[in-house]
Amino acid sequence: MYSPRSGKIILTAAVITRLISATSADISYFLLAALAITSPRNTLTALLGSWLFTNLNPEIFPTGNYAFVGRYGVLFAALYSGIYFANTRPSPNAGRSIALPISMSLGTFLLLHSLFVSEMPTISTLKSLSWTIAIFASFTTWNLLTTNERNLVVQLISRTLLGIAVCSLPFLTRGEGYAVNGHGFQGIMIHPQTLGATMATAAALAFSQTLALNSHLIAGVSLSAFFSVLIYLSEARTAGAAIFLSVTLAFASSIIGYGRNFSRRLPTLSAGNALLLLIALVVVLLLSRERLETMYSRFVSKGDRANVSDIFDAYMRSRGKFVERMQANAAKHLWTGMGFGVASNPTEMKITYDPFFKIPINASVEKGNTYFAIFEETGLPGAMFTCIWLVSVGFAAFRAGFPQLTVFFCILFLNFGEATLFSAGGFGLLQILLFGWCSSPNSPRTSLPATSFHSGLPHRDTSVFWRPR
Repeated sequence: MYSPRSGKIILTAAVITRLISATSADISYFLLAALAITSPRNTLTALLGSWLFTNLNPEIFPTGNYAFVGRYGVLFAALYSGIYFANTRPSPNAGRSIALPISMSLGTFLLLHSLFVSEMPTISTLKSLSWTIAIFASFTTWNLLTTNERNLVVQLISRTLLGIAVCSLPFLTRGEGYAVNGHGFQGIMIHPQTLGATMATAAALAFSQTLALNSHLIAGVSLSAFFSVLIYLSEARTAGAAIFLSVTLAFASSIIGYGRNFSRRLPTLSAGNALLLLIALVVVLLLSRERLETMYSRFVSKGDRANVSDIFDAYMRSRGKFVERMQANAAKHLWTGMGFGVASNPTEMKITYDPFFKIPINASVEKGNTYFAIFEETGLPGAMFTCIWLVSVGFAAFRAGFPQLTVFFCILFLNFGEATLFSAGGFGLLQILLFGWCSSPNSPRTSLPATSFHSGLPHRDTSVFWRPR
């Protein structure tokens, strides 16, 4: 019989086996698959673990030879868990969110498109099936959780991201921390862009949770600044722009949408705290203006290696060639698209096949912009369907609270520079996991945890990095 203690033992064993050797790294995924079927909460934990294990720096941690099999094992275990617990456990959020049915409708569309329209149906079916399973598992499982369970999962995600940041610090002065290109810091992650996107997500969570809960403002701002420093060191310009734009847009949306309830939604941002933040910002700008301008210039130009004038110029130079190629293909295949997950030039695709059955198991592509990519791959109908899906998740995030809205915008902006949202086998799994959180309504207030902020207001998720005041 399952107990919470046995879940912790399985998770600990999975982490240890992932770090020991290449052989044991393969076993770690199957331990995660076993963990996924024990409870809805552990299903999300297993998906988070699969994302982390896949994105670890191979120069530091050994990589399994058959990790791809294990990743699919975790996904199918999560699928089984979602179906089983949806039929055996009452959902506190049943029927409260339209994002789940729209998500499954989009997944069904992608599967049908892959089977009957794609130029490379086997590759497209593999990718669309993986994405649909991940979406179903994430969205369904979040809706099955109680308030306490939701808080614990968000806390685990946040502390995992914090742990990545802290564990990366020892590699600031070691070659393994810059293994990909020699200058962008990647820490314990597989790529500098991966670390940058991870830290942008962590900063969005930390800052938004600080404002939405009665938490320590200075601690929250300091933690967000720590994550921002790692973004700067990673030279991930998309991540830097994403965290700035997501917080700005979430603020603007909250002011307009929450109206008189704005102060109740963001209790930490009292008049005194807002004035304190404003004064601190002005002082920093006055005292360090020239230094900040130099840092910004070096960040945009990747340490003066790229001859660019501003971040928009940098974007067009790094992503312009991909966008132009996708635009040409989209115009050529306006109504049908080329196929989900198919490269702009299919002959350039690097496909990995299963050594036993010769089934394609991996076909990575680089496009740089999720929204142009989905237009190119699925045509105008798929692009419109994706827009409807994103709007449904965005409205659900707005209703759920400021943290969910900020994280939603952060993921949205990250995908302008890195096409990851539809990659369930890579970095996109974390984004799918967080989209499930953003789209699931907060459960009815039952058995509030001791750390939650409560003053007669509708319950929001607890602070995830420290205890609120």
